[in-house]
Amino acid sequence: MTVITHGIILKSIRYSDTHEIHTLFTEELGLISLMSRIKKRELLPPLFEGEFTLQKRKNFFNLIDVKQTVSHHEIRLRLESIETAFKLIHSILKSQLALKPAPALYALTTAFLKVLPQMENMKGLLAVFLAKILLHEGHLDPESELLATLALVKSFQEIELVTITDEQLKTINETFDDTYELVSEKERKK
Repeated sequence: MTVITHGIILKSIRYSDTHEIHTLFTEELGLISLMSRIKKRELLPPLFEGEFTLQKRKNFFNLIDVKQTVSHHEIRLRLESIETAFKLIHSILKSQLALKPAPALYALTTAFLKVLPQMENMKGLLAVFLAKILLHEGHLDPESELLATLALVKSFQEIELVTITDEQLKTINETFDDTYELVSEKERKK
């Protein structure tokens, strides 16, 4: 079965001398494993966003063709942008299950990556993104005023005005990590 989908490469690992396995976050399929030949590696760095033509296999997809739609080159111009982008990627990898479609979260991720190079408030951007994932996945604690407020931020202009201390960001990260460690434990017990 051939599938055409939009997606973002989140990570890659070498599988053999001739192949790599990529984790791809897609609009229609959620997180999937994608096998590609190393000769195409230059085309598939993390943050590569494009339209992927894939062949479904038993446990993964093979790459047939890819057309880049967004390079995210500007993210690579500032260390702070790179670090924040990889924190966004880490949060998707931690929170999403394989083959669980999440089109709203995919749209949110692409919007955040698109605006990231122009943002000055990286702490606010990351905090809002984490809060929105928790809300999207139904794990937002309504007792947490800060997270509830951040999850409802409606624009990137508002994010620039958000004041987040290092301690608050640390607490938000810990809450996020703890939440998904519990979710992961529950999934393993099933």
